[in-house]
Amino acid sequence: MTTAQTRPLAVVTGASSGIGLHLAQRCAVHGYDVLLAADQSLDHSAATCRSLGSNVETLLADLSTTQGVVSLVAAIAGRPVAALLANAGQILGHGFWTRILLLPVRCPTPTSPARCICCTRW
Repeated sequence: MTTAQTRPLAVVTGASSGIGLHLAQRCAVHGYDVLLAADQSLDHSAATCRSLGSNVETLLADLSTTQGVVSLVAAIAGRPVAALLANAGQILGHGFWTRILLLPVRCPTPTSPARCICCTRW
């Protein structure tokens, strides 16, 4: 059992709805505190994760901009990130996936202890 002081931190981008919200919920269920980031309201996502026992921080930012990424780094504030779920993106078009923008993520160090939540069996 983890306590609030020892719970790992998961950063979930694109967490306002859909897959990002589901990933944030899975993190909360499995003992992570979450930093949720999106360019749309995170009120519902934050309330859902809190109801599952997670400590929640939110960041409203456009991660396709330099300022958005800088804001996310500032929100992490040097804390160890146990899991990064990089789900930010947009689907543009009218009924067709004419363009999908997924924001690239680079691991800061190849030996980073962060793990992919969606690839881990619980």
